[in-house]
Amino acid sequence: MICISGVLHHFPDQLESAFVEIDRCATKAICIIEPSTTSPLFFVRLIRFIHKLYKWIYDRLFAYCPSKYTYSIFERPLNPEMLKRLLEKHGFTIRSLIFFNHIPLPFVLSERLHKHFIQSLLSFNHGTDVEIIATKN
Repeated sequence: MICISGVLHHFPDQLESAFVEIDRCATKAICIIEPSTTSPLFFVRLIRFIHKLYKWIYDRLFAYCPSKYTYSIFERPLNPEMLKRLLEKHGFTIRSLIFFNHIPLPFVLSERLHKHFIQSLLSFNHGTDVEIIATKN
């Protein structure tokens, strides 16, 4: 099984050649986790604000920390339907497609409130990230 997490969105112009290599290497199954383009627009704006706020706070509080905060879900999200089509083109059958969120926990919200807030904004076909599990035909 091959697991690819957060890699493909860095190479949007080379996805076809990446899937040729995935097809060659994966003999049974593949799991892909990538930033998704399906987030509702108002939600994306909120996440961008939270992301910028966290980065601003982190840069000031941990200026001398050896490992800098570099995570960003807004590099180049991928369309899950396009990933599905590429997998099917290369002989995979989609077994599961799940949307979820990958959002920093604001320190002002309790974990329970954070979970309720995030889940209320997401539906079965929206999320900041997508996980696709496919098997080889």
